[in-house]
Amino acid sequence: MIPGLHKFLMPEIVYGQGSLHLAGRHAGNFGASRVLVVTDGGVINAGWCAKIEASLRAANIAYARFSDISENPKDHEVMAGAAVYRQENCDLILAVGGGSPMDGAKGIGVVVGNNRHILDVEGVDRVTKPGPPLIFIPTTAGSSADVSQFAIISDTTRQVKIAIISKMVIPDIALVDPETTVTMPPALTAATGMDALCHAFEAFVSSAAFALTDMAALKSVALISKNLIGAYQHPDDLVYRNNMMMASLMAGMAFSNASLGLVHAMAHSLGGAKDLPHGECNALLLERVVHFNFSSAPDKYAQLAQAMGIDTRGLSDAVIAGALSEKIAWLRQQVGITFGLKEMGVQLEDLPGFSRTAGMDPCLATNPRKATLAEIEAIFRGAYQMTAKGEVPREKMPPAPSEPPAPSEKKGQQGVPTISDTESSSPLEQKREQFLGFSLQATRKSYYPQLQEQLNALRESEKRLRLLTDNLPARISYVDARLYYRFVNHAYEKVFGLPREKIVGHRMQDIVGPENYAKIETFVHRALAGMQTHFEMAVRNDAGQQIWLEVNFVPYVGANGRIVGFYDLTRDVTKRKQVEEELRRLRNYLSNIIDSMPSVIIGVDNDGKVTQWNRQAEQVTGLNAEKAHAQPLAKVFPNLKSEMNRIKMSIRDRRVLKELKVPRYNQDEPRFEDLTIFPLVTNGVEGAVIRVDDVTERVRLEEMMVQSEKMLSVGGLAAGMAHEINNPLAGILQNTSVLINRLSGDLPANHKAAEAAGTTMAAINQYLKLRKLPDMLENIRTSGSLAATIVKNMLSFARKSESLVSNQDLGPLLDQTLELLKTDYNMKKHYDFKQIQIIREYDQAVGPVPCEASKLQQVFMNILKNGAEAMTEMDQPSAPPTFVLRVQDDDTWVRVEIEDNGPGMDEKTRRRIFEPFFTTKPVGKGTGLGLSVSYFIVTEDHKGEMRVHTVEGGGTCFVVRLPKPHYK
Repeated sequence: MIPGLHKFLMPEIVYGQGSLHLAGRHAGNFGASRVLVVTDGGVINAGWCAKIEASLRAANIAYARFSDISENPKDHEVMAGAAVYRQENCDLILAVGGGSPMDGAKGIGVVVGNNRHILDVEGVDRVTKPGPPLIFIPTTAGSSADVSQFAIISDTTRQVKIAIISKMVIPDIALVDPETTVTMPPALTAATGMDALCHAFEAFVSSAAFALTDMAALKSVALISKNLIGAYQHPDDLVYRNNMMMASLMAGMAFSNASLGLVHAMAHSLGGAKDLPHGECNALLLERVVHFNFSSAPDKYAQLAQAMGIDTRGLSDAVIAGALSEKIAWLRQQVGITFGLKEMGVQLEDLPGFSRTAGMDPCLATNPRKATLAEIEAIFRGAYQMTAKGEVPREKMPPAPSEPPAPSEKKGQQGVPTISDTESSSPLEQKREQFLGFSLQATRKSYYPQLQEQLNALRESEKRLRLLTDNLPARISYVDARLYYRFVNHAYEKVFGLPREKIVGHRMQDIVGPENYAKIETFVHRALAGMQTHFEMAVRNDAGQQIWLEVNFVPYVGANGRIVGFYDLTRDVTKRKQVEEELRRLRNYLSNIIDSMPSVIIGVDNDGKVTQWNRQAEQVTGLNAEKAHAQPLAKVFPNLKSEMNRIKMSIRDRRVLKELKVPRYNQDEPRFEDLTIFPLVTNGVEGAVIRVDDVTERVRLEEMMVQSEKMLSVGGLAAGMAHEINNPLAGILQNTSVLINRLSGDLPANHKAAEAAGTTMAAINQYLKLRKLPDMLENIRTSGSLAATIVKNMLSFARKSESLVSNQDLGPLLDQTLELLKTDYNMKKHYDFKQIQIIREYDQAVGPVPCEASKLQQVFMNILKNGAEAMTEMDQPSAPPTFVLRVQDDDTWVRVEIEDNGPGMDEKTRRRIFEPFFTTKPVGKGTGLGLSVSYFIVTEDHKGEMRVHTVEGGGTCFVVRLPKPHYK
């Protein structure tokens, strides 16, 4: 099936040994002047932080360092880092370390970019504004925070981990250098490696997974399975380290776009409450969650098993589930994670609370199986009761630092000078004085009369401009490069319900509000970059009603040739939008009506070019409306090419033209169409609407009705003829019997009459024998009996059906049908049945079948006539025409086979043989209804089966199966 919409997000990635030395170059590309380096003590001690800071110094970029980040970054640590960012006037964040420094750096960026507390943005897409640029350099192979849209922060008040999921926290650049992982201690290598394995597993089985995430996740699992133990045992081996770093990167790309599941939901609850190492929590839970989830995604888990090196061929789901869980446990133990939750300080009484917290985690939304709180607690208990065998001692993480004091509020900026229409000591005049270098008092004393005259003219011009703009309906304002309003007209005041002095001199963000400014921010930046922008947006007025505005931002170039601000020209287009929406609704309504019609509806203009093309036209031509629009009708609908003159005539004469039952051929199959042309004149534009209706079925139904009437008439004539023949035939047979009795019977009356005539019965008999009269009389009687049988069959077959079901032996019914066919004039004329060899293979053990005898005779007659025609029309038959008739017992059915040795039929014909009106005969020789009617009689009237197949060596075999009495 075709999949739904998906989104794949990832940062720019520079991968390879030595990429960390590019930190200064990339910070410079962002125009950074001061960078906040976010890291932790372990990375500082390993020496990586010093190398990155050297790169910044080489690029002449200042930096400040923030390293108060613990293993699970906490809310107060993020807020402290944001305070440092502001105090140091930084403009870029560079994180170097594992998941903790990188998640902490994401949180800091969110806080400074949105001016909100980090806990206020918990959840999905709660971050509304981008923060400063982020450059991440991972030093562990597991967290994948360098490529993901996740940030996990500990809420120290509630003792839970919160997930912040937003594209705003995806780093701008990830410098991924596998060499940075060689300083990881074995325990950290194990924990982060198992964390990456969990990322890949949960992303692959996630309900939000798709092709791109699946490829990355599977490759990650394969790399981790082959390289984690090597990296754990040989930490200096860059091959293992490189493969693990690549696995972490690919797992990150997978889960960042497909999300996670139950393992991470449970691990977050453990880490938030007990401050436990995230990777080890994941490692202890993974095998149990796999066992729990397996039945909901068996095919996907089988692929994961194969990626881990398990040969799943021929294995049941249960066996694969067990093998996969054991393989995960084995890998975990090989890297020293052999303890349970109990050894990590978890108490049994903690588990119900952990389960409730996990049940609210957003990662649970994409788990393949819904988990109840009781099921989650059961998984926790399994991880709690693990036996600690060969546990590798783990270094204690340093205690979390005490919460720093809240950062001081940053003072707002002072207002900027404004344009005012006051006469005395206006800000405009004061600013001019600063530019000109003398006081207003001096100017008024006319020390510079020419300048005073220019100022007066400028003042007058400003008044005229104000009068003009205040009387325009459009909202007009001028905003400087620092986004302060310098001018607004009266209409602009009404937008926000504020007087001019409350707008001018204030920042645009403060006047329009955060929500509206977020909608226009991109256009503002474009205007300040020198691009004129035009857009429409919906806002709420003071009454809470939605209104639509058409906005134009026109850049303003100052005397120095630089952009110093832009004009905002805004119109209220709500009424136009309402009219457009109503027109769109009516257009859609009309279009839906036209598209729902079974007819082909095509509109054309006066030049014969398409203006309307409904869905039925698309289906008939295979051409969508977009491609057909404005194309010549004859080009996109060739069947109507011959109608172009009539279309023009209809437009010219403004009258409706109709043409009924127009024959068309579709792949040699005749079709019939009704064509109607409606002239159309709208707004002075001429054209036509063409309606094409496929009436093939109606025409064929009419033909069928005519044929049915003919058959009824023929049946009536046949019945009448049979009745008329029956009476004289009875007289002939009766008189023939009397003649035989009187001429050759040894009756007293015969002897007496012979003596009276002067002869004896012996003499008469001798005469009769000599003249062979007894044979002649016997022939008369035999022929009469045969004729009587024929009449009886004709009466039976022609009798009007009353759906009378009776038990019939199918063998005799076949024979009776053959006798009828032998007397068929048309059959004698072209395909004499007496010349066809009949082989009967009737199983005498087969009993009678309940059926309508006349209808079954019709079925047998149609099959036999078609077979006879086929055999007779063969050019060079290899054997005499032969029918093999079989009646056999077939379990709960009685099976009738009618097999001929004719030319057989190809597969295309065989598939369509029972379709109404399908025929291989020339026009006028067949209706194509016989076998379709026969199929209906067998399957619908008798609840049986009918099929046909080609006989090996040539010929065709029709098979009719009828249910036995007690199975019907």
